[in-house]
Amino acid sequence: MKNFKITISKPALGDKKDLVFILKITWLHTYPCRKLNITKKDILTKNFDSPKKLLAWRKAIKESGKKLIYICVAKHNKKIIGFCKASKGKNYNKIDVLYVLPEYHGMGVGKRLLGSCLKWLGRSKKIQLTVASHNKNAIKFYEKQGFIINGEVKKKRLINGKIMPENYMVLI
Repeated sequence: MKNFKITISKPALGDKKDLVFILKITWLHTYPCRKLNITKKDILTKNFDSPKKLLAWRKAIKESGKKLIYICVAKHNKKIIGFCKASKGKNYNKIDVLYVLPEYHGMGVGKRLLGSCLKWLGRSKKIQLTVASHNKNAIKFYEKQGFIINGEVKKKRLINGKIMPENYMVLI
């Protein structure tokens, strides 16, 4: 893409619907898996844009950058195309989510978002994240950024009871 320019900034309270839209689109693009029998219909059981979830995102955006939570968004031509959320914990810090619209994959957006969150977190504690075990592209991306799989597997249960295995990764 010629003249591809993105800006990284904190989200506004009104951006919650954009974040939820990106969540929904990226989950539908990334997580269905024939081998695990996870379909798009299964993904939609997450109810991404329920009033309860919108309220939770509004609260997270409001708290962003204060003590424990940081959210940043990537914009291209004033449109939010991705976001990352990090949190500080007692024993370790965490990259909670990193999502970029599929049409912007491979353009450095995820790297810039992750970099912003890592800068905010600092290196005083271990930094970890979880990634779907079948999401090989994300695993490769995180490995390029210095994360390694630490061998543990978490079994994330979807609302309909299906299980999506996740790997823990830590920044070395």
